[in-house]
Amino acid sequence: MPETVRVHVNSRRCYLLGSLVGFCALVVLGLVAIPIRYGIFDALLAVGLAIGLFFAWFSFSFLALALKRPVALRMDQKGISGYYTNPATWDEIKEVRTFSGGRGHKFLGFELQDPVAFRERQTALQRFRSWSFGRQNKVHLVVPEIVLAKVTVEEIADIARDFMTSAKL
Repeated sequence: MPETVRVHVNSRRCYLLGSLVGFCALVVLGLVAIPIRYGIFDALLAVGLAIGLFFAWFSFSFLALALKRPVALRMDQKGISGYYTNPATWDEIKEVRTFSGGRGHKFLGFELQDPVAFRERQTALQRFRSWSFGRQNKVHLVVPEIVLAKVTVEEIADIARDFMTSAKL
């Protein structure tokens, strides 16, 4: 087992997702722009504009992630950290497992011993994400497989379990 495992974000997938979502944003904003050009603006167009801007924000976030290409997950003898997880030691982690979300997307999940104490170290957005995943799947730290480079969540889960057992010996 290596001393440190680093899994980077798959920039090709992020470029692809950012491009697809950006195309959707352009289509929605283009459809909204036609009535606005003729002086028609009502509540339905406001909703369409909001949806188009949301798609645009989502697209830019994927493209920025592809350009930055951060370490999605880093594991070593001390614990885990990375773009998708706050730093946690192996003593704080109760269980490592994989699960499927909506539409068959796979995720790597870390269940915590004391999620309340861990949440105190998180930002508001990170608290919301860990709360929502914790309620649905009984995990508190989640890494999506769709943006990981060259590895599956099952392989990472096996490596994480090995690190966890060696750290607790």
